[in-house]
Amino acid sequence: PGQKAKPIVKLRGNHLLAAVSNKTNCIAYIWDAASRAELYIQPFSPSHGAFKKPIQLFAKNGSVQASPTFHPNGTKLAFVSDQSGSTDIYLIDLLKNKGKKSLPKLQHIITKTKNNTSPCFSACGRILAYLSKVNGIRQVWIYNFESKESKQITFDAQNKESPCFSPCSQYILYNTSSNEHNIFLIGLESKQAIQLTNKGDCQYAVFLD
Repeated sequence: PGQKAKPIVKLRGNHLLAAVSNKTNCIAYIWDAASRAELYIQPFSPSHGAFKKPIQLFAKNGSVQASPTFHPNGTKLAFVSDQSGSTDIYLIDLLKNKGKKSLPKLQHIITKTKNNTSPCFSACGRILAYLSKVNGIRQVWIYNFESKESKQITFDAQNKESPCFSPCSQYILYNTSSNEHNIFLIGLESKQAIQLTNKGDCQYAVFLD
């Protein structure tokens, strides 16, 4: 109590959508200055705070970056970009670019669907949950890194938001956003959605380890 919050990043402008990797002591975030949403990481230690300079991972004139999320082992970073004209999910291998001054190469991992957003890694690191529109409705999909296959797991007529994996990698939380905001839980095997709230104003649920 009584502690004063201190900024971690000293770049001027807005710093948005931060994601933390405890494995590699990095914070990924979107730096928005002069209407340019660029992807950065900041080396960070819980005991010493930020150290070294922020590192630019991706930027492109006229494009917007969003939703960075670390692989559980901290070696990869998924994020959303509209650089190709539609929103897509890209993957950066941070180890391949370690020590290099050039921007890392992007891997376009999901090709079956378009307008993909909100990536979230499973705790095991083998699956990525994301949202993609089907007949104008945002549905939850999963991408398997081993089989390189995408599968749709929700099918009802409500838009979905904020998929989040359980620690066992077998369940996903998400909230609806069409008529009411409520939290649902769905199993990857059963594909049966269970409604957990009914207050109509519940969003952004996460699991606690």
